[in-house]
Amino acid sequence: MATYIWKTADGTLVSYNPDDTSPVADPTTLAAKGLTATSGLHVLDSTHVWDAPTHTVVVVTAQSQSNMIDAMSFWLLFTAAELAGIRASSDTTVQRVMFAISQTNNPLDLNSTPMKNLINQCVTLGLLTTNRGAAILQAGS
Repeated sequence: MATYIWKTADGTLVSYNPDDTSPVADPTTLAAKGLTATSGLHVLDSTHVWDAPTHTVVVVTAQSQSNMIDAMSFWLLFTAAELAGIRASSDTTVQRVMFAISQTNNPLDLNSTPMKNLINQCVTLGLLTTNRGAAILQAGS
């Protein structure tokens, strides 16, 4: 856990110590300088950032890297039975996205929200198992 010193007026972070064991000025001294100390919060990293309005550390989603794959390689990730099930599906979302994929020459990003939504929809419909959906989304990594 970490200790944070921030401006009382606006929450701007002034100082940060990644452990709670280092000495910090007493609250009266800090207050005289317009500062406040908070401890016991998560350490700052790629998924934890200081949030000035709330005077705390919040969790943020780490930026995902793209996971590009060409359309032909994408189709080859599915088994024959999976493809047959997808083609036979009456779900309009699955059909629309699969049609769009079949019409593109652009690389596909398996980490994109539309691709994740497509695979999750296929899992929800029982066209893919959870494990197969995860394997497909990780294939280009």
